[in-house]
Amino acid sequence: MLIDPFTVVAQIVNFLVLVWLLRRVLYGPITRAMTARESRIREEVDEARRLRAEAQAEGEQYRQQLATFEDERAARLAEARAELDTWRRTHMQTVRTEVEAMRLRWQQAIEQEKEAFLLELRHRAGREVLAAVRRALRDLADADIDTRMVGRFLIRLNALSEESRGELATAARTDGGQVQVRTASALSDADRDRLKKALVADR
Repeated sequence: MLIDPFTVVAQIVNFLVLVWLLRRVLYGPITRAMTARESRIREEVDEARRLRAEAQAEGEQYRQQLATFEDERAARLAEARAELDTWRRTHMQTVRTEVEAMRLRWQQAIEQEKEAFLLELRHRAGREVLAAVRRALRDLADADIDTRMVGRFLIRLNALSEESRGELATAARTDGGQVQVRTASALSDADRDRLKKALVADR
């Protein structure tokens, strides 16, 4: 096998150029980056050690302060317990009396609220039952229940005796000449007109 000296020299030159380029372009920046990173890591480690030392010093200071605080707290707690025992012995009866009075007031308030709630519940149940009865009667009678009640009232009013009519008229004049008719629900205009005409004619 023949060795061409030119080829060998060219390969050596190429290799040297490649090594120079790698060192120039790749190895140098990598080395500088690694050096910078190592320096930064060293600085961070030094900073961490410094902070650790400061933290240990502060921790020791805090532990001393905590121990002092615990001693003061224990002393104050002992003093407070002593004062509390003294106050309890001297004021327990007063506190019991006040608590008993407060309990009675609470019971009275609860009873009042209970009675008010039951009363409201009864009223609401009554209104619901009345509304249900009205709906049922309206459905069964196929007519408005208020109109029928007004008609029934007018029939009974017309059936009164002369003596009863006179008593009603006297009572109306005594009450300022006004007659009030209360209904469970609002009447229609036609029903109100019928009542007004009947009452005016009766007076």
